[in-house]
Amino acid sequence: MYPLAKEIKEILDEKGININGTITTNGYLINRERINKFKEIGLTNFQITLDGNQKTHDKIRFGKNREGSFYTIMDNINLLVEEMDANVSVRINYTRKTLIDVNEIIDLFSEKTKSKIIVLFQQVWQDSIKENVSADENKKEFEKRGIKVRKHELNNNFHVCYADKEQQVIINHDGKVFKCTARDFNENFVQGELQSSGEIQWNIPAVSKRFGKYTFENEFCLKCNLLPACMGPCSQKMVELPEKFDAKFFRQMCLQDGVRKVIEQNMEEHYNSIANLKNDV
Repeated sequence: MYPLAKEIKEILDEKGININGTITTNGYLINRERINKFKEIGLTNFQITLDGNQKTHDKIRFGKNREGSFYTIMDNINLLVEEMDANVSVRINYTRKTLIDVNEIIDLFSEKTKSKIIVLFQQVWQDSIKENVSADENKKEFEKRGIKVRKHELNNNFHVCYADKEQQVIINHDGKVFKCTARDFNENFVQGELQSSGEIQWNIPAVSKRFGKYTFENEFCLKCNLLPACMGPCSQKMVELPEKFDAKFFRQMCLQDGVRKVIEQNMEEHYNSIANLKNDV
């Protein structure tokens, strides 16, 4: 990535165009040498993943000799925050079982790191418990101990995901063009191909299937009173729907429960803020 990103940055610098890079990484290979390269290419946004506390994480992510990676990644997160002015998100993947010990992570962040990072909790799709499992109590403890936690917000755009944006593309090493990073880069999801001219030759049927209509243009969404706060599923999920609309399949990817929960949380926070204001007066 470094040689390509460096050349791109040099071209954009000549034209007076700013570039900001974002990367999702396991964080295992971060060191001072690489941090200096991050600075060179304008890589300023990082999402680094952890799979629970040390005991849980090291069962899932380990080296070829079965050595754990947890403490190395924790040290590297602290180093990254200490060495450069970066936006660092730490994504904690969890299941119902691993939530119990997740708070052990808090004390392993340096004081500077605690004040700089933002943590987001993500239930893993492999979780044997299929319903949504709340990490609200963990979030409260992280915030209580000085760490900012990303909260779910209502959608105020006419798209749900970056993949829904017309001008957003992912170019694979072989020139194949995709839209979604959360799927395998296989032929089923190819949207086009980068040409030697620098232009993209689009796969018109695939693009039409994705953008032929809004994702909420279906019998389920149009009857939902939460639609204005949701705007339907992402385009990738709609592409994967059966040709004949399947309400049961659609319900599994519907965001209705999450949207309703966010609305309730926002209303509660608003009520509490008004109550506190009255008490102060």
